[in-house]
Amino acid sequence: MISSGGSGGGAPIAGAAARASELPQRITQMVEIECTGLTSTRKQLTAIYQLIDSSAMDTTREALLRNATKTVRRGGSASLNFRDLGQSVGVKSSTVHYYFPTKADLLKEIAGEYMASFIAALDQGARNSASFRQDMLVLVDLFVRAQGENLSCLCGMLATEAELLDPRVRSAVNRFFASLQEWVIRRSKLRDTPRPGGLAPAKFADLLVSLLEGSLLLSRLDAHQASLAAAREWVKSVG
Repeated sequence: MISSGGSGGGAPIAGAAARASELPQRITQMVEIECTGLTSTRKQLTAIYQLIDSSAMDTTREALLRNATKTVRRGGSASLNFRDLGQSVGVKSSTVHYYFPTKADLLKEIAGEYMASFIAALDQGARNSASFRQDMLVLVDLFVRAQGENLSCLCGMLATEAELLDPRVRSAVNRFFASLQEWVIRRSKLRDTPRPGGLAPAKFADLLVSLLEGSLLLSRLDAHQASLAAAREWVKSVG
């Protein structure tokens, strides 16, 4: 039996009691240290996962935009549906809705992307040209290339559905045509060609863009497949 009396017998008990009272605090400190380490590790893992997810999302989003653009260029917006689009890149339609809540959102996005890539291609092609005529042939040949791939101009195709388009999509389509015309006008100024084809630059730009868009659409019919070739010959005569 352990005695509770006297200084000699009480010291061990008091020491044990003190150590026991310190135990919860030490455990708490250890847990806090461990949790801090885990938190740091979790933060690092979360950052990595977010990076991986972001890359995957970007890749999926880009693939959806690319396939949606091709679909509309071949068959118009009526041929575009989220189920088939998702299947084309191996995801469900709900994933397509995640990136683009509505069809109008998707069409607006692809129209903007198409415009940016089209103008970039024009600028790139014009770097190797030495005259206004050659600049315009760069533009014509983008349409000729589309014809060779059995594709319409995305915004030209959407323009045929103008009355059915969401206002945001219609605005994006209008911006594309305005950008093309502005590009032609800029090249005429850069090449010091104040009267291309005997016209004011703005009139010439309007005529050329209309000619190319119409010729590409008509080329889908067998009887008009030479329309773009005729347009190219005309551009070659422009000084």
